[in-house]
Amino acid sequence: MAFGVLAGRFPEGARPAELHHDGDVTVLNGLTLEYPPEDASPEACLRIPARHPDELPPGAVLFRAECGDGVR
Repeated sequence: MAFGVLAGRFPEGARPAELHHDGDVTVLNGLTLEYPPEDASPEACLRIPARHPDELPPGAVLFRAECGDGVR
């Protein structure tokens, strides 16, 4: 799981996302909102399957995937 701050609204269901860190982009599949924000707080918890916490470096940013395979 990853804890962080949401900007905008996370859609329902499992979604792909791109993890951006130090100039690298990694496509993550199957993200779901585990614990939604409460009381208008931007803090939330996402479930990221098949990833160890060490693979989610501090300062990384998640963006919605622009297409299914992450190719731009």
